[in-house]
Amino acid sequence: MIQFDKSKMAFAVIFMSIDSDNNLGKTDSPTLYFVDGYHGGIKGHMGPGTMSDVLNGLDNIPDWKVSLDVEPISFDWLKKHEPETFYRLKEYVEASYDEARVEIVSGTHAQPFPWAISGESTFRQLILGLKYVRESFPKAVVDTYSVQEPCWTSALPQMLDSLGFKRAVLKNSTCWGGYTKGVDKEILFWLGPDGTRIACVPRYECESLIFCWAIQGSGYDKSALDVFAQKCLDNGIRHPVGVEFQDLGWRGLPWVNEKYQRYTTWREYFNKIADKPTEDWKFSQEDILVNIPWGEKTLNRMSRQVRQSENKIISAEKLAALAAVKAGYVYPEEKFESAWYQLLLSQHHDAWICAPAGQWAKRAEFQTTFSDTACDEITDDALYAISVNEITTDTKEKKAQYVRVYNTSGQKRRDLVEINLTVPEGTESLDIYSPEGEKVTVQAVNIRRYRGNKISFRTAFVASVPAFGFATYSVVPKETAAEPQSGISVIESESELIIESDIYKLVVDLEHGGTFSSLYDKRQQKELVDKGSDTLFNEIKGYFISEGKYLSTRDVKVRARVWEQGPVKVTAMLEGELCGQFFKTFISLTQGCEAIGVYNQFFFKNVQIGEPREIPQERRNLEYKKADHDDRYKLHALFPVSFKGGEIYKESAYNVEKSRLDDTFFSGWNSIKHKVLLHWVDEYSESENSGLAIYCDHTNSYLFGKDYPLGLTLAYGGQSGFWWGNCVLDGMQETRYSIIPHAGKWDDAKLYSRFEEINEPFVSRTFCTNENIKVEKAYSALELLTPGVVLSSVTADKNRLLVRVYNAEGADGDIELQFGFEAKSVTAVSPDGTPVKSIPFTVDFSHNKAVIRNVPRFGIRTAAIEF
Repeated sequence: MIQFDKSKMAFAVIFMSIDSDNNLGKTDSPTLYFVDGYHGGIKGHMGPGTMSDVLNGLDNIPDWKVSLDVEPISFDWLKKHEPETFYRLKEYVEASYDEARVEIVSGTHAQPFPWAISGESTFRQLILGLKYVRESFPKAVVDTYSVQEPCWTSALPQMLDSLGFKRAVLKNSTCWGGYTKGVDKEILFWLGPDGTRIACVPRYECESLIFCWAIQGSGYDKSALDVFAQKCLDNGIRHPVGVEFQDLGWRGLPWVNEKYQRYTTWREYFNKIADKPTEDWKFSQEDILVNIPWGEKTLNRMSRQVRQSENKIISAEKLAALAAVKAGYVYPEEKFESAWYQLLLSQHHDAWICAPAGQWAKRAEFQTTFSDTACDEITDDALYAISVNEITTDTKEKKAQYVRVYNTSGQKRRDLVEINLTVPEGTESLDIYSPEGEKVTVQAVNIRRYRGNKISFRTAFVASVPAFGFATYSVVPKETAAEPQSGISVIESESELIIESDIYKLVVDLEHGGTFSSLYDKRQQKELVDKGSDTLFNEIKGYFISEGKYLSTRDVKVRARVWEQGPVKVTAMLEGELCGQFFKTFISLTQGCEAIGVYNQFFFKNVQIGEPREIPQERRNLEYKKADHDDRYKLHALFPVSFKGGEIYKESAYNVEKSRLDDTFFSGWNSIKHKVLLHWVDEYSESENSGLAIYCDHTNSYLFGKDYPLGLTLAYGGQSGFWWGNCVLDGMQETRYSIIPHAGKWDDAKLYSRFEEINEPFVSRTFCTNENIKVEKAYSALELLTPGVVLSSVTADKNRLLVRVYNAEGADGDIELQFGFEAKSVTAVSPDGTPVKSIPFTVDFSHNKAVIRNVPRFGIRTAAIEF
């Protein structure tokens, strides 16, 4: 952990054995190899003199070796504030590769949980962190990934390999956030979802969990460490290794010092000590056994802020790159680096483990706000650059008005556009025409008047936009009222609300909390609500501790108001009260859109909802069982479906897997089950070829069991120990999610592509020009011609586009790209834009088309396109 108050530090010191004179121990004990080191940095607890103490320890104890999982910006801080210490450290980390006593490991910018953030964020954590390491220590080699907390995701082998890493470690010394499944093997090949292999040390299955926050080989419990090496030998591990990454700020001395112990670095252990790996381990996302108090108010807010910023910065980068190739816009590399710098800091694992403590959540709010503001400014500048030559400067000429709609995905899309339009006086309605001159269905609601004139409309229409480009729609103000148009219908009564689009007929039960009494999918000709279930569809329930029982919205009558209605989109607002807690639920349907949008707002007043489990103060940091473990007690939404035999598919960074769990329920830290919902989770019945996906607007937890329907955590307040304490729900708490029924398995239903579209909605701008000025109707800079491939990111680097593609849903094979500009060359590069570090992949290029050869399912490739 990064931050301790005095009481916590005292607690940790109880278990520290760092006296170099303490050489007592079992002389007949087998050799225990030990990787000692530090984690943290200036964002946590690296105070003045901290690194100097470590270097003094290295000078005075010749056999001590140290691994540094340290925020790389800490090195630049040392250079400016303690230059003598910086240059001493430089000598250690730039020493001979095989003989170095100090190894920088991981190298991420902010030591994040990759299972909690997007795959692109993990790439940027590595790319930016390694850049800062090289700036401080040009000769240092970072080719080991090892971390202090459970900072992994299943797709890491491919990501690490592409950046030049040679080995990884799947054991973490302190486990406040969790740990990995154990395997009694010395070294294995960690096999990623795309087939990439990287040598790794696992946590041993025989390696016990202790104190509910550590592994046995960490040395926190001396009596456990004494027998640890022998136990490993008994289970076939010939060269047992322990590890502890101390907090940078603790004493600069070895963590443990026994006669039977030998210090090593991970690089030395892999290269010179351990047996060579011979077996593959197909490591699943569900082998990452992690848990934090999902639904807690601070975590909920911070997680939503991080997700919003992740989405915004990827969209801004793509639009700026589009402007660079289309309009000569100068891509603002430094401004984007500053935005990423702050966003990545908000993803620090300590911000997630102990969000309420030490101002972590408040810092994350500042960091994401900084990033968002920078991205908004860049987006405005980039889109203005694309249209500036078409915008009229003559205020007297008759003007034509347009809406330019931008699509940042790599495929042509048809989706919703929402924009506020200012119109001339006398306007009563609007017509909108496609680039081909066809009149489109438009929904325009007057939102501003001046002296009786309608001067501004909230406008919605469905647009078709080329891949990675734009389409320009014409706006024609009319002085007559709009003619009635057919579209989404709404039938209201006191007991129910019936909303019908071209895809769904939805019946909302107002007598039972706004639950769905029917959801009929016209495409499948199937009723999706399980009407025989004891649970209602979209029912919200939880255990209210003050009442000593479960309460549910099914027992509440809600008021309904149609918030917006038209031929394009309908949003209904439901209002109710559950045990004194006021709530609103907004339900949205859009014509032609398979996603049903739900937005929940709860206005809590000092209430606790969760398992009624108390933790005595003296066991706050020791108790295995906590109230936040079992999500069934939390406030959660449930989705019982009519199809039977459903199995769960869950998405993680650059991966989708079928769940192996019978259920997601557990009661103790030593029995964690992976229940993390990164972006979406899907229940699918192969026998009925029908599924239901839930997309959430933040990293969260989901619920599922043999006799329990798919559910989504909304809120939690209870006793969580550690740095969370006694959590209380107070104030507004929000969750947005989309319900997507579908036929076919997740890849046939294109669920991964759909999540990219939800995260990156169309961006639109309006402008006016003289009627005689020619306006470009449509443009596509880049199109992915291969189905099932998504555009993970596009950035610009001087005269190059760096394009990262991900084969999310396609078959193994080639990926074909087409360019709408004159490309000079296309080359294979590493994710950071430098020459390929791992086995090169082949790119063929001719006539503004490129083919990336032999990309497997879940494969990630980056190409540099010179323009």
